[in-house]
This record gives sequence, structure tokens and C-alpha cells, in this order.
Amino acid sequence: MKTEIITTPTNWQNLKYHPLSAVVAFGIGIQVDRLADFMRAHGYDDREPIVMWRDMILDGRHRHHAAVIAGVTPTFVRFVGKSPEVYVAKKAFRQHLSVSQRSMIAATIATAPEGRPNQNKPISASLSDAANLMGVGVSAVKDAVGESVARPQFEVFAAHTA
Repeated sequence: MKTEIITTPTNWQNLKYHPLSAVVAFGIGIQVDRLADFMRAHGYDDREPIVMWRDMILDGRHRHHAAVIAGVTPTFVRFVGKSPEVYVAKKAFRQHLSVSQRSMIAATIATAPEGRPNQNKPISASLSDAANLMGVGVSAVKDAVGESVARPQFEVFAAHTA
């Protein structure tokens, strides 16, 4: 996944989260307060930059939030690939998710708005593309799209992305 180093945005504490960053709910398995304490004591780990795409955080929500709490400045890179869905899928595969969870992520990828949640234009992935990307069947993705739990993270992050 291609990224390039960028300078720290002047408004880094107030950056918005891209909807694709929300494919895994915020806080799952992450202790942000403990991460902030660690950052306060040891500084920000430059080897784990926050990944930006279209001026929003694509990856690194927890690191960003912890850095804000800790008062330390993180490092940033910009995703320069053509498919942010592929970047998000790669990240999801590292988390050892079940077929059901991957189907939910595929549903989110296929139905996520292109920028902010209040925009209606979907990103480029079709249901079939998203299913292939996440290694699940199209029928599982269709089921996930129909479930009410397929999109609540957008409501949770509305304050961060609006």
C-alpha cells in the first residue's frame, strides 16, 4: 500500500475520520487512555504514522485520539493508492475476523459514502467487489447490508466526520 510522508496538518487535533476508518468499531480491543499514558511517557512512535486520505483519517483513529489526549504530535502519511478499500481490507485481515465480521466490513465498504456520511455517492466498490476483497460470498454481504448492525458505526462517527 503506497503512502507518502506529509507534514503534520496544522489542525491535526481536529481532523475528521473517513467513513472507511469506521469499518471496525472505535475502541474494540484498544485502551486509548493507556495508549495516551504510554505516549506521554515515551512520545509518539514515528513508525506508526496516521494514514490520511482526502484530508481525513483513513487509519489511526486510536493513535490520533490518544495523541490528542497525551498532548503529543503524531506523524502522518497520505495514502496515494487508488483504492482505499484495499487498504482498509488489508488492515482488517490483520485482525483475525470471522466470516460474519468480514461480511459486515464488506457491506460497509460497498455502501460507504465517498467522503462524509451525509453524502450519497458510494465509493467505487460493488457488493461483488467488496465480497471478493474481504474473501466472503456475495450472499453474506447482501445479508450484512440488510442487517441493522451493518452501518451503526457511521452514526457513532457522525460527530467526527460531519
